[in-house]
Amino acid sequence: MTLKPADQAPGEESELEALRRENERLRAENAYLGKLRALRAQEQRRK
Repeated sequence: MTLKPADQAPGEESELEALRRENERLRAENAYLGKLRALRAQEQRRK
């Protein structure tokens, strides 16, 4: 649960929350790309 300052509009997200969401997205992207690299390396070893 994220607490918002009282002066913030209901639909407006805080900069901190926006950065947290971006961080989560980038971590997921990095994990995906790491798995893709591992699969490609594994494919290369099979050849």
